[in-house]
Amino acid sequence: MNQASFLSLLSNAIIEWNSHRFGDILDSAESNGKSFSDEALAHVQPLQFKHVIVNGTYDFGRAT
Repeated sequence: MNQASFLSLLSNAIIEWNSHRFGDILDSAESNGKSFSDEALAHVQPLQFKHVIVNGTYDFGRAT
């Protein structure tokens, strides 16, 4: 049960982070005069996680 809860929390965190970053990227592109069609944006999925090591070991302690 704890593993399932953690995986749910992790996927929700990935979706939140990616959605926030996508917004930043789109804002930056618009400020540089670039735009994306609604059709292209419809293919963006906020649960992409190539940049997240889901099977790794995480240490949330303080860096020394």
